Amino acid sequence: MAAAARIRSPQTTAPASPRHHGLPAAMPPPPTCLSGLFKVTGVGVLGPAWAPGQRFPALRALDDGGDGAIEAAGPPPINTQPLADPERDAYAVLAGWADPTGRYAVSAVDGGAIRAAGELQGECFYEPSLPSWLGAIDGLARSSFAAELVGALTQKLKYNPRDAFACLVARGAGAGGAAAPGGASAPALAGMSAGDPADPTALLGVVELSRQSDQEVVRGLGLTGGEGYAYVAAMAVSEASRRQGVARALLGGCEVLGRAWGVQALALHVYEDNAGALRAYEAAGFERRGTVGGGVLGGRRRLLMSKRL
Repeated sequence: MAAAARIRSPQTTAPASPRHHGLPAAMPPPPTCLSGLFKVTGVGVLGPAWAPGQRFPALRALDDGGDGAIEAAGPPPINTQPLADPERDAYAVLAGWADPTGRYAVSAVDGGAIRAAGELQGECFYEPSLPSWLGAIDGLARSSFAAELVGALTQKLKYNPRDAFACLVARGAGAGGAAAPGGASAPALAGMSAGDPADPTALLGVVELSRQSDQEVVRGLGLTGGEGYAYVAAMAVSEASRRQGVARALLGGCEVLGRAWGVQALALHVYEDNAGALRAYEAAGFERRGTVGGGVLGGRRRLLMSKRL
C-alpha cells in the first residue's frame, strides 16, 4: 500500500533504550512542507505496524473512543524527564507566547494535540499516485501514511529531551498555550482537530525543531563552536489557514526557542524549484547557503537555508 503512494519507510528497529532513540547528527535532514506551497514525496518515518481501523499501540493514551475524550490511563506520550537547565524547556519557553501580530499563539504540542499535529502533517506531505477509480485504496494509503506520521511524532516526543526536540503548534491567539507536556490538564484541547481558523481551539499549523550539530551543515552555515544549529522540519499549515501568517508565526516560535537553546542559527532544506516557498522563507529572514542533490543523475535540488540568531 505504501509503495503505491511512493512512500519510502526505512527498515528501522525500535531502540533498546530511550537514549538510543535521539536524532543522530548523521540522519539525512527530513523534507519540509510550507503552507502547501510545495509537495513532498519519499518521507521516511518510523512507526509501529498499522492496519486499517487499528489504533497505534503507542497512541492508546490518546484514543478518544469516538467520543472526543482522552483516556487518562497510561504514561504521558511526551518526555517528562527533568532538564539540567529548566529555562531551555520548550514548554516553559513558549508558554503564553504569541506572534508579534497577536493573531496566533504558538506553543509546544501537548498530549491532546499530537494526533491532530501528525494528521495535519500527513495532509500536507501525502501525494496521491493512484488513478481516481482506485480512490478507496488511495484513501487507505492516505490513512496509513498519516498514522505513520502520528506514530513517528509520538516516538520523537517520547524519547527526546525537551531541550533538544520540540513540535510547535499554532492556534488562534485566544486558545492560549499548553499547560503541561502530558496535556492531561488541558481538556479543552482533547478534541482538537486541524482546520478552521475561526475555531479558537483548532490547530492551524505545526512544525518540528531539533537541536543538531551535523558538521556538513555547520560548515555550510559557516558556524564555529557554540551549540550548533536548530533544524526546522515538517512544517504544515491547514488548507483554510494558508497565506494568513501562520507559517511566519511558527518560524517566529522557532526563533524564540532556538535562542533559548543557545544555538547560533536556524537551518532548513527546501526544493530549489519551489519559488513560493523560497519567497516565504526569505521574507522571514532566511538566506540561501548552498544546494544538495541534482548533479549528473538529475533529481530535484534542495537549497540549504539559514537564519542567524
